[in-house]
Amino acid sequence: MHDESGAFLGIADCWVDDVAMVWETESTEWHLSPADHDATVERAAAFTAAGAVYIATKPRKLRSDPNGVAATLRAAYGRARARPRPGLKAVPHGSGKPHS
Repeated sequence: MHDESGAFLGIADCWVDDVAMVWETESTEWHLSPADHDATVERAAAFTAAGAVYIATKPRKLRSDPNGVAATLRAAYGRARARPRPGLKAVPHGSGKPHS
């Protein structure tokens, strides 16, 4: 993901381009070290500061309450759709070039 100036923000688990929404799966095993957790927090902050709607879900929640997760995602999508879309650009993995 790149901001309007072309600066790299990070790689999202899921990007919903039409409304500039990020959905991340925040699994504990990927964030065991303080450095890994810091990187996740900083990436989330960068996405949010650039205007993306950011949602994070724990895998346990996805397994135990998929309907609740879906409801949260639908609500976040509705909020994202109600605002002007920020000028964020997705980049296909490996291309290095933002989509317009």
